[in-house]
Amino acid sequence: MSKDTQDWNPLDIPYRAFDKRRGKGSDRKKIPCCIYFRVSTEMQDFDRQKKIITDYISSELGSAYYFPEGSQFLEKVSGQDANRPEYRKLKAALRAKQYKVVLCASMDRFGRKLPELLSSIEECRKLDVELRFIKDKLVINNE
Repeated sequence: MSKDTQDWNPLDIPYRAFDKRRGKGSDRKKIPCCIYFRVSTEMQDFDRQKKIITDYISSELGSAYYFPEGSQFLEKVSGQDANRPEYRKLKAALRAKQYKVVLCASMDRFGRKLPELLSSIEECRKLDVELRFIKDKLVINNE
């Protein structure tokens, strides 16, 4: 994991939606989001994905969303392996209802094998978790 992405916090983006108080004193219920980053090898970094996600948060994500502590899942492992450690942690957190929205730079970062990808998407739909694949301009939800 690159040091600069490890220390990166989406709350540091200068945008009104990401006030570190996370809506304290607000009547609106905030929607918890998380981010999944994956690169295939140790030699790669997360910078391209970080830029895609940062640009999206800054321009598209509204003030009803927030990123709780520990809401970033980063790993350097092939997408062919469905038993990726951070991917398993993400899925466990989704099953525990910790997040309602998952941001991912692109669908191929979420998974490479179509059967596993479709299974994960269907599980997220059953859990009422929205998936947003930014580069692909794809939102998958129950609507």
